[in-house]
Order: sequence, then structure tokens, then C-alpha cells
Amino acid sequence: MSFSYTNYLGLKFKSFWRSKNLNKKLFVKLLLFFGYLFLLLEVVGLGLAAYFLIKETFPDADYFEKLNDYVYIFLLVSFSFIFMINYFKPEDIKPFMLLPVSKKRILAFYLLNTLLSPAFIIFGLWIVTVVTVYALWGYPLAGLLRWGAALFFSLFLINVFAWMSERSTFVGMLAPVVMIGAMATIEKAPHWFKPVSKFYFAIYQGQYLFSGILLVLGLSVIYLLYRNLLRKFYLDGKIKTGTATHRWSGLIDFAAKYGITGAFIQNDLRLILRNTRTKMVLQSSLFFILFAAFVFFSPYYKNNTFMFVFTAVMLTAGFLMNFGSFVPAWDSAYFKLLMSQGIRYRDYLEAKWWLLFVSVIVLTVLSLPFLYFGPEIFKMILAFAVFNAGMNIYFILFTGLLNTTPIRLNEKVSAFSGGQSFNGKIFILTLIRLALPMGLYFGLKALWNENVALSVIALTGLAGFALKGLFIEYLAGLYNKRKYMMIESYASQEE
Repeated sequence: MSFSYTNYLGLKFKSFWRSKNLNKKLFVKLLLFFGYLFLLLEVVGLGLAAYFLIKETFPDADYFEKLNDYVYIFLLVSFSFIFMINYFKPEDIKPFMLLPVSKKRILAFYLLNTLLSPAFIIFGLWIVTVVTVYALWGYPLAGLLRWGAALFFSLFLINVFAWMSERSTFVGMLAPVVMIGAMATIEKAPHWFKPVSKFYFAIYQGQYLFSGILLVLGLSVIYLLYRNLLRKFYLDGKIKTGTATHRWSGLIDFAAKYGITGAFIQNDLRLILRNTRTKMVLQSSLFFILFAAFVFFSPYYKNNTFMFVFTAVMLTAGFLMNFGSFVPAWDSAYFKLLMSQGIRYRDYLEAKWWLLFVSVIVLTVLSLPFLYFGPEIFKMILAFAVFNAGMNIYFILFTGLLNTTPIRLNEKVSAFSGGQSFNGKIFILTLIRLALPMGLYFGLKALWNENVALSVIALTGLAGFALKGLFIEYLAGLYNKRKYMMIESYASQEE
């Protein structure tokens, strides 16, 4: 049977259009398209402006050499982004196992398909833009092409590493931390990453030894990945489903001291530490810190108050929104059993509240390095953190009432794709949750000043703390009314 790359893409296309969740997927894909388009324009804009920014900042330096000193930022950002959206998914390959096509051919197509991934296209266009701009300003085209080709190959290797690591929780969390550290120490970081800069500059200068090192290293890694995928090319192949949590047993045991609420917190901690989807929530929460570092550091957003406010709202709400919006769907696999234990919804929601509250505190502490950008920035972050912890938690828990789609905890999905547990009402409420504090800030700032706006936002959060008992009781009543509907919905969709 002749099976070409066109046939491969055709089958992928049909699987999308024949999906039972087509309407939901179309809406998600449309949102992703506009999100990727916005990111693409931002990245290309940075590529176009790179020459002029370097020229303005370092007028006496060689502009390309100085740009190359900061190539480590490009590699770290691309690694963090690619690690979150590209990885090996056995479900993408398994349907082809039933076809009379060789394993090697299918795997070759699968590897080739990475060149069409949004991450590769977005960061690849930055490379093309920079090479074009510098070539127009008289830099040697041959050297620029070698430098660009080396970065393209590095992007592919980053993608390969993301696959081989199988979304390691440690690596996924380490990447944003390293990125933030590099940006926060921007004056010293170029010296720390000097070997990386020298390596790529040597390729630009035509030292083929370094090009050969990169090529040999890259081909070796690709071969190892290829052999790794071949070993998994079986219907009953091993799929990683979680890791032991003995390292966190102290934290989990500590929660047991707080009665029934502590027992629920224990259950949530085990769920978060053992399952693939919940680990991804932790990684995406750190992504918002990376995004904030990019916004606060980028000269493009230096006078963009809207982006600063948006970032300050999202910075401490990463876990809140990614985990809280799917309460109680996280417990869908055993929801019927949970509800048969005679528990009170108030205790259940109290545990969720404490978990989300602590997440805001932790993210606020992790935001302390942003004091580097000035006390005004951190004052904004702190005010919105109080609002998120005191008021936004209740909105988030209310949102969970509208989500009746069960979550498959050990299914690997991209941080920026899918459709599982997506709900149009949840999306609209999410926009409202963002618009409310931002609208409050801009409205009060226009009427008075920024200090008054931030003070009112913080006081609103504190009022939420004071009324915690009333809010939890009200939400418990709503959850109790929808209990049987959620049980039926979870059971029917798991069949």
C-alpha cells in the first residue's frame, strides 16, 4: 500500500472533522488561531525591531554580535513554549497501527509533522525576520543563513527533547524559573550564557567545527528519539500514568490535622501530584510568571498600562483559574462514590477554598523578584493578589457548576489545545472575571488616581475574606441543587 505524507495529513484532517466534539473543537481552534496570530505578530515585530533596539541601546557595539549575546533568551523562551504545547502523544500514532504501513514510515511522518507546529512556525519566523533585516543592513548573508539554520535546528532539537522527557514535571517547572532568573538578572546573564553566544557566533563566522558538533549532536538525539518511539509503537505500549508521591508525604500528612477539610485537601494534593493533567496545571501556572517577566521586561510594553494590569491580574490567578474552574470535574472519576459518603458540600468547598487561597499566596511569594521592576509594579501585583484570594475564588468555584464534562486525569493534552472540559459559558465567565478587576482599576483611576484604585481593589478582596462564611454557604446550596445532575452527566459521558 502506497502511503504518502499527503495521506497522513488527510487522515489527520478527517479525524478532526469527524470528531463527536466538532463544534467545541472548532470554537477552541478559532480562539487558538487568534491567540497564535497575536503571538506571531508580536514575535515578528520583535524581529523587525531587533536591529533598531540594539542600535539604540548599544550604539558603539557590533549590532549583530550584541544581538547574538542575547540568543539565550530566544532559546529559553522557545523551550518553555514548545515544552508546553509539543510532546509525544501515543493516541496520535495508534490509529495508524491498524493500517498496512511500516512503522518507520509513520514515525518519519510524525517527526516531519513538527515542522507544521505553531511553535516552530512562530519562532522560525522570528529567525527569518532577523536574518532578513540584518542582511538588508549589510551583514554577510552567508553567515546569517548559517546562524539562522543553526537556530532552526536547535528549535527542532528542543522539540525532540520535549518529546523524550515525556513532559517531566521537574523540567516543565524549571524552564520558567530559569527564564525568569535570566530576565531578572539581564545585566549579568549574558556573561553567564557567553559560551552559548560564542557557539552560535562561531557558526555565523563560518567555523564549521561548531556546525559539525551541532549536527552530530542533533542527529544523535533524533536517532535516540526515533528508537524510543519505535519501542512504544505497540497497542499495549507503556504510557506513563504518574509517579509516586512519597517525597511529598510530609505535606500531605500535615493537612490531616484539620479534620474533614484537611482530608479533602489531602485528596486534592494526591490528585495534583499523581496525575498528568493536574501536573500540567502547575506548569501552566508558572507560565504566567514567565509571561509576566516578558511583559515587564519588554520595551514594547514599557508604557502599556493595559498589559501591565492584565498581567498583574493573571500573575497570581494562574492556578486559581486552571484548577478552580474545573471543580468538581477533577473528581468526576469517583464523584458518585464521593457523594455517597454523606459529606457536606460546605466542607468540600471549604477545602477547595483553602487550596486555591494558598496557591495565590505561593504565586505572590514567587512574584517577589518583580520588585526588580519597581515598587509600583509590585504594589499592583499585591492589590490584585488580595482581590484574587478574597473575591475571585468565589467566582471561580461558581464557574465549576457549569462544567459537567468529566476530566481524564492521565490524558496528556496540550496547554493550548484540546476541547476536553471546554465550555462556552466558562469562557465567557472567565472574560468577565478578568474584566471586573481591570474595569474597576481603570474606572477608579480615571475618577481619582492609581492609589485609590488599588486600595479599593484590595479592600474588595478583604471584604471577600470577611464574608467568606456567607459565600461558601451560598455556593454549597447551589452545588447541592446540581449534585444529581452532575452525577448523571459525569456517568453518561464516561461511558
